[in-house]
Amino acid sequence: MKNWGIKTRVLFLALLPALLVSTLLAGYLIFTQLRDLDDTLTERGFSIVRHLGPASEYGVFSGSSEILKPLVTSVINEPDVRSVTISDSYGVILASAGEPGYSKSIFKSHDPKVASVNSDNFNSLVFRAPILRSEFVIDPQLQEEMQVLEQVSGSNQSESNRLFIGWVTLEFDKSRTIERRNELIASSILLTLFVLFGGVILAVRLGRDVSHPIVELTDTVRQVESGILDKPITVKTGGELGRLASGMNAMMTALKAAHEDLQQRVDQATEQYKDALSMLERKNVELEKARKQAEAASDAKSEFLANVSHEIRNPLNGVLGFLKLLSKTELNSEQNRYLRTIDVSAKNLLRIISDLLDLSRIEAGKMSLDYRVFSVNQMLSDIIALHIPAAAEKNLELNSEVDEQLPQFEEGDPVRIGQVLSNLIGNAIKFTDQGQITVACVVRQNVKRRLVLEFSVSDTGLGIEPEDQSLVYESFYQVDSSTRRNFGGAGLGLSIARKLIEMMGGQINLESVPGKGTKVSFTVVLTAPLIQVKDTGENNELPSVTNKLVKFEGELRVLVVDDNEINRNLCSILMTAYGICVDEAENAHLALEKVKHNNYDLILMDVHMPKMDGMEATRKIRSWGDAKGNIPIVALTADIVADRRNHFLEVGMNDYLAKPVEEHALLSIFLKWCPDKAKPGSLIKKGVLDTVTESSGDASLILDSVLGLRYASGKDSVWKKSLSLLLEKLHGELGELQRLADNGDRAGLSEIAHGIKGSANYCGAVALGKTAAELESDVQNAVANRITFLVQEMIGAAEALKEHISEHYPDVNSNLNSGVTENE
Repeated sequence: MKNWGIKTRVLFLALLPALLVSTLLAGYLIFTQLRDLDDTLTERGFSIVRHLGPASEYGVFSGSSEILKPLVTSVINEPDVRSVTISDSYGVILASAGEPGYSKSIFKSHDPKVASVNSDNFNSLVFRAPILRSEFVIDPQLQEEMQVLEQVSGSNQSESNRLFIGWVTLEFDKSRTIERRNELIASSILLTLFVLFGGVILAVRLGRDVSHPIVELTDTVRQVESGILDKPITVKTGGELGRLASGMNAMMTALKAAHEDLQQRVDQATEQYKDALSMLERKNVELEKARKQAEAASDAKSEFLANVSHEIRNPLNGVLGFLKLLSKTELNSEQNRYLRTIDVSAKNLLRIISDLLDLSRIEAGKMSLDYRVFSVNQMLSDIIALHIPAAAEKNLELNSEVDEQLPQFEEGDPVRIGQVLSNLIGNAIKFTDQGQITVACVVRQNVKRRLVLEFSVSDTGLGIEPEDQSLVYESFYQVDSSTRRNFGGAGLGLSIARKLIEMMGGQINLESVPGKGTKVSFTVVLTAPLIQVKDTGENNELPSVTNKLVKFEGELRVLVVDDNEINRNLCSILMTAYGICVDEAENAHLALEKVKHNNYDLILMDVHMPKMDGMEATRKIRSWGDAKGNIPIVALTADIVADRRNHFLEVGMNDYLAKPVEEHALLSIFLKWCPDKAKPGSLIKKGVLDTVTESSGDASLILDSVLGLRYASGKDSVWKKSLSLLLEKLHGELGELQRLADNGDRAGLSEIAHGIKGSANYCGAVALGKTAAELESDVQNAVANRITFLVQEMIGAAEALKEHISEHYPDVNSNLNSGVTENE
């Protein structure tokens, strides 16, 4: 009913009273008339039998049927009379007329009273009345005979029974009454329908008169909603609806005028907006140009800082070296004082240059973390030992507090953690004149190999004012100018420290009270190794990257999938040294077949391979769903940007290794994913790399032997074998590279450049690897104007590498067909 329209509601409200009144009226009329018919018929029957009883008294008393026949004949002719019967008190019929339609047992009671009852089939109404003897003497002789007869028979009837002499039974036919009843019902129904029909006509007329104007008003409102304002309402009615229609027409006229005015304003505003948008686009173009210039300037600044820092650092290292040599010669006291001053100044300059280099790397996004297994205890001891002389010069106590729950070894970047700690300890010593400095390490969380450590450095120095505490992390910021004059420095230490800590998933916090001291604390997230090295009672310093902390004794089986033979060869040699069973596949299709027919504990999967890459192969393996489909798969890639890492994990890979692969990183992967296969191994205290200090990092070098030996885990024969394979690869692919460049085959160029880049980087062929990486990047980014130049530069770098190897490592060519054993 809630959803009914106005017309429906009007019809309902108008018809409901008419329907109720007509129904009640018809019911009342039918009920009263039917009752009257029944009452009339009953009264007639009772009247006839009451009169017929006294009239038939003498005939019954005398037992004369001749006297009674005229009576029943006269009654049978009455309307609706079906049968008449006169009988004595014993039930003997003395006279009758008509055919009775009832059974004799219809009257169960013999009480001499007037009564009526329906017949067996309810088609007739039967009346019965007793015939009573009068008190006066009708025939004395007959009355005496009756009394003598009663005495002789010995009957002992009461006075009332002696008065009762017979019955008069009258049957009325109800058919005519039923016909009249049906006629009354029909006429009443017709009258009701007529009244209802009239009510319907009136309701429809009323609903039309009321709903039609309202419907028109509703349609007009919808037109107004649609924006149609020029169609007036035409309602042929007066009263409230007429006034409402007039008001609606006036409102539409006002709305139309307002709409036209608004449209004019909108058009005007649109023109102004277009002008402003055009101006904004020009501004955006100018801003975009300015942004690119600013980014280019920032990149140029970072590159300039990196280049200048690197160029200054090399001669400065030479200065420090010769200062150390000079200090060993015989000098007088004044010369020693000059020498110490120069040494301190040079070291401060080296620290500032290192900070500038780190800052430029961080801003350029080139700063990366080198995760390895190390000892926090050993790292703290080494760092504190470095700062003890400086603290002793100022008579300061330098203490350390280490949590007893700290594991013996952890996995993280000890160099960057040590850099932050060294910076904080140096600042504490610098700004503290008396008292002590405390370095503490506390375990905050150690759950499921996730290790959260909190380091803190507390001093009793000058302290920092509250308004300056939030600014100390800004680059090149110092509290006041006197700080620079009195203590030196560039104000980069805490800025770099905060960025390094955030890279390691931690936070830094500073608490300081002016005049009482400062506490700087920071957290880092590390990983607890699955296997801890047992304490042998010896010096527990962590061995170098070539030390064997574990062995696998052939229980670990690994599949190496890489299209680069040098990469596969290097990984196989490194893993074989730890007792790992290695199987190789040069493409993804062969890898899928090997996985189907063999059982592997782990798969090292190169991401970039021709025809089918490592991610597609991983999807296919994961789609198998069985035990083989759940083998841990580790991506081998040089692309370790965060977004790409997440992409590797999304396709089903479990982890990733950065190329070129280093031994400690490879071992960490095995300990992480196959810990149950590892067993404690022997500790090798010395390795080849213990004598190697640091690669020069010069991108223009033809061959960096230090870098090559590092990737070959310090094995000279392995490195030279990789150089042999690289020369063999270059011999077959340089001519193909030129042909692809002439044909404009970018896909082929990218594939060859990618393969040479990986091989060159593994061998330490820095210049060739850099040129191959630039060629691959330009081909993928469709930078066509440099491709030809880079192809020629790459061919030139390859020829220079060949000449360099032939001149300095003549034995490399002899290794082309030789093998490398595990124990080399």
